[in-house]
Amino acid sequence: MDDYDPVVALALVAVDRRTTLDQRIRCNSEVAQYVRPKLKSVEMSLEPDTAETLAQREQLSSQLIGILTSSASARKRESKAAKNKPTEPPEK
Repeated sequence: MDDYDPVVALALVAVDRRTTLDQRIRCNSEVAQYVRPKLKSVEMSLEPDTAETLAQREQLSSQLIGILTSSASARKRESKAAKNKPTEPPEK
């Protein structure tokens, strides 16, 4: 069992079409903790009615959308690269 990896095992269950939706959700949720960093929460304590605050929120929202879009693109490229990568036989 040297090459057993519980995260990989959960990932395999998560992508198996025979797995129920509820089980896939739980597996993906569990695996996500090990393959993606958790985002920290950010508290905004500005007056919500001022024009300056609204402009700052809009700017932060735009930046966040850009970050999330870049992250999604990077994940797609990683996934594509992983699918196209030739598999090597396991070393003994």
